[in-house]
This record gives sequence, C-alpha cells and structure tokens, in this order.
Amino acid sequence: MELADLAGCMTLEALRGNSRGYDPDLQSLRPHPGQVHTAAVLRQLLADSQIMAANRDHRLQDALSLRCIPQVHGAVRDAMHYVGQVLETEINAVTDNPVFFWRNNTYEALPGGNGHGAPTALALDTLAIAIAPSATCRKPAPTG
Repeated sequence: MELADLAGCMTLEALRGNSRGYDPDLQSLRPHPGQVHTAAVLRQLLADSQIMAANRDHRLQDALSLRCIPQVHGAVRDAMHYVGQVLETEINAVTDNPVFFWRNNTYEALPGGNGHGAPTALALDTLAIAIAPSATCRKPAPTG
C-alpha cells in the first residue's frame, strides 16, 4: 500500500492535481480508519511538494480517481486489517474435532465445527477482492 500511495502522489503531481480532498477535517466526516490513515500519509508525502504548491489553485476538482485515493487505498487497508485479524485468530485457534475437555474427573468429547474453513476462506476472498484496485501492471513475461 505504501507503493500505491506513492504512485498516487506522483500521479497527482504529474496531473497538477488538488490535494485539498485529503484535508483531515474532510476525512473526519467519513472516518474509516484506513481512509483517515491514507489521507494522512498522502498529506505527509505531498507536504513539501513544490509542484503541488505551484498548482494549488489549478482547479477545484480533479478526476474522481485522484480525489478518492484515500477512500480506495483506505478500504484496502481496512480489508487487509480484517484479514490479519482472522488469520491471527485461526493461527491461535483449536480446530480439532472432537475436542476433549477434562470435566468431573473424566474426559468429555465435544464434537464441533471449528475445523470448518469458512472464516479463512471468506477472509482470503476479501483480500483477493481488496487488492485488485491497488494492483500494479507489470510487463508480461516473455513466451516461447
């Protein structure tokens, strides 16, 4: 995401864009954590930009793709955070079936569904969807 943020800033500079959409007061009106964080990163990256300073009043509104960098990159960050939480839970979970508990001086077998992969599968599907907007184009590998 850091590289995507940097590419977004470079694009904004190249197109003489407007960074006022990254203002913290504006971002606080829709405070998704990833969005707020991304806007802060963009402001920091662009803080000393002579290009941005020279073109501050070039236009009021840029293309939506430039204005929405915090929203798009932020949503990816939030999805990645969710996936990280799911995977951390899974790594530290018991997924055996049955599970045996020592109760009343004897073992009790409890059959359950903790081995089901739905939480991990859905999280990884979410990750696959989330990273698509931030994926970079690469030169195809030579064939033959």
